[in-house]
Amino acid sequence: MLRAFVRDSLVYGLATVLVRAVSILLVPVLTRLLAPADYGAIDILAVFTGFVSVIVSLEIVQAVARFYPDSTSRDDRIGYASTSLWFAVIGYTGFLMVGEALAPQIAWGLLGGVDRTDVVRIALVAIWGNGVFYVAQSQLRWRLLARQYAVSSIVYSVVSMGTAVLFVLAGSGVGGVFAGQIVGASAGIALSLGALRTEYRAIIDRAKLRAMLAFSAPLIPSSLGVLVTLYIDRIAINTLLGLSELGLFGIGYRLASVVTLLSLGVQSALTPLIYTHHRAGETPAAIARIFRFYVAGTVVVSLGLGLFARELLAFLTTPAYAGGAVVVPLLAPALCLSGMYIFAPGPSIAKRTGLIAGINLGGAALNTALNLLLIPALGIFGAAAATLASSSVVFSANMMVSQRLYPVPHDWRALGVVVAAAAALVAVGWWLVPVGLVGLTVKGVFLVLGSALCVSTGLIERAEVVQAFEAVYLRLRRTRNPAG
Repeated sequence: MLRAFVRDSLVYGLATVLVRAVSILLVPVLTRLLAPADYGAIDILAVFTGFVSVIVSLEIVQAVARFYPDSTSRDDRIGYASTSLWFAVIGYTGFLMVGEALAPQIAWGLLGGVDRTDVVRIALVAIWGNGVFYVAQSQLRWRLLARQYAVSSIVYSVVSMGTAVLFVLAGSGVGGVFAGQIVGASAGIALSLGALRTEYRAIIDRAKLRAMLAFSAPLIPSSLGVLVTLYIDRIAINTLLGLSELGLFGIGYRLASVVTLLSLGVQSALTPLIYTHHRAGETPAAIARIFRFYVAGTVVVSLGLGLFARELLAFLTTPAYAGGAVVVPLLAPALCLSGMYIFAPGPSIAKRTGLIAGINLGGAALNTALNLLLIPALGIFGAAAATLASSSVVFSANMMVSQRLYPVPHDWRALGVVVAAAAALVAVGWWLVPVGLVGLTVKGVFLVLGSALCVSTGLIERAEVVQAFEAVYLRLRRTRNPAG
């Protein structure tokens, strides 16, 4: 399992890095073409998209992830895959028809006026395309087709973002961003379905649909809870502070989300492997080892983003977006924690999805309360603080429950020391280190110290570091001299 994880995570991770690189390169362009309020509109429509995706698809993709690997015949696997795809197509088509009829009301509720109804209409079509693409692309993961998944991700990103820039330059504004997503999703769907041409048939197996929905139904409130935890900050900012402040928060969130490069690559590779190999005796130890590497990587990246947030935003955006830097030191670790549920697989393996729902709904309630309490007093910084606090609670609860159902031998001492030290370094770097060349040097030293702590505490063993360098060296030699 560990070897397959490393292979697949490298493929998924490389694709994610390329996708996010394109996204980051797009920031300097769009921040010079769109005002903070326009960015706020994009963000609130993205929040709307997230909720629609859960409700319309009824989380059937997660059910496929659980049932597909256990299928013993090709016909069963085709039945699960085909049923999930056509169920999603029918659901998103019905939503699109209703949404287009209610577009003025949606524009008024989300964007504050019916003058942006055309933007909403374009966004609704993008939701349809993105939803169908997500279902088809996810099937590439369950088939363990990592390279095809990576190609579809890169094509979707490059096409959608490239065409978005062209549309915005042509004067389409916010609507151009979603028009680009429509083009990108079309390309992604074509590639995914082409790679899965033997996987789908024109059938909906009612028995399999009932079984999948019985599994995924408890996950719907759970996923909604996750979305509330992730997005209530933006909903509250939009309601309490307006679209301009939401735009500042959104640009800070985009910078902080660089840390999810690690989680997306790991999640894409790890989840199907856990479901496939969870009965193997060596799997818990493999999960613990992967978790140590994951925490070390996210700590170092979060530390770098937190320390250099002001400088990075000054380089990437215009002065109008400088206020977004304040949320990065809190949102980067919050996003790490929100993705760590993949290392707590116990409830999913035991098919106790009701436990997941209870934890995530509790986290959503906590995050909502904290946002309503902190935003009026602290603005967007309060929203980031609320997100970090609730993410910490949800992670802790998920891990405690999972450890009872599927114990994994984690080294909590080393994990705790490294996280606490990184938090202290970010706080000192943000509040006490001066701006300028001296400050940059001190922050660089802090980043090196944080990285060294990962080894000195035993979170990453020295032998593992040596092995990693040797593996990279050997791979480079083989690349330069294939015959040798």
